Amino acid sequence: DSIAIDVHIQNVLKNFGIKIPQGVQNDPKLYGKFESEIIEKICKPLRLRGVEFDRLIYQNHEAIMKQ
Repeated sequence: DSIAIDVHIQNVLKNFGIKIPQGVQNDPKLYGKFESEIIEKICKPLRLRGVEFDRLIYQNHEAIMKQ
């Protein structure tokens, strides 16, 4: 279960007031911790796997950002 914390995910999270840890893209340990937090706090309550959440954000990025 994984999420690509790319620009789409980062923009959506920021849009909803979730702070992205500085250096998350360059620090594997920090990336893993942040990814796990997203899965626990967002994906699991929505009953989505990380990959499903990732795909949902990617495919609907523009519509989500308009909210």
